[in-house]
Amino acid sequence: MKNVRAGIVWVAVLAFAAAPDAGSETPSPERPLVSVQRGTIPVVLSAPHGGTLSIPGGERRTEGVMVRDVHTAEVAMLTAQFLTERLEGMPYFAIAQFSRRYVDANRGPGFRFEEAFACSVSEGHYNAYHRALRDAVDAVRDEFGGGLLIDLHGQSRRPDEIIRGTVNGKTVTAMLEEHGIAALIGPESLFGQLDA
Repeated sequence: MKNVRAGIVWVAVLAFAAAPDAGSETPSPERPLVSVQRGTIPVVLSAPHGGTLSIPGGERRTEGVMVRDVHTAEVAMLTAQFLTERLEGMPYFAIAQFSRRYVDANRGPGFRFEEAFACSVSEGHYNAYHRALRDAVDAVRDEFGGGLLIDLHGQSRRPDEIIRGTVNGKTVTAMLEEHGIAALIGPESLFGQLDA
């Protein structure tokens, strides 16, 4: 695991300046605080909790987790750059730039929806993030028949480690059936390639 951490840290250091600029325009549901890239390879990166920006006219949430997943927005951008250079094709991405204090993009219908946002202004940014993510997944399915979704989150239980969450293999069933366990672990896996 130490080598995997070193690989991810190397990627982060390689292109830290690639983080998006929010620009001088005022964000709104029509100009959401979501960085989006249409890709050319069947990889989708999402980072729902790494943003730091306030939502003008939005209200802070009063329920649920408010803590930012530190640097996950930056790591998503850096991973996109790394994959673009390594694979000579761009991944898709949807990266929330809004603070989790305003929107928790991982809450939704059937999963503590009341914790997602506190007002309609914030809801517009929530919807923009989900629309961008849905569009990316649909485009990958349409163009490639399937792909890999990498959903980046932070965690504090083991701060020196990067943890792959697969819900006991449920989220990678198709990958394992088609490519075997070597796609998930080992030198040719995604983490092995990042480490290399």
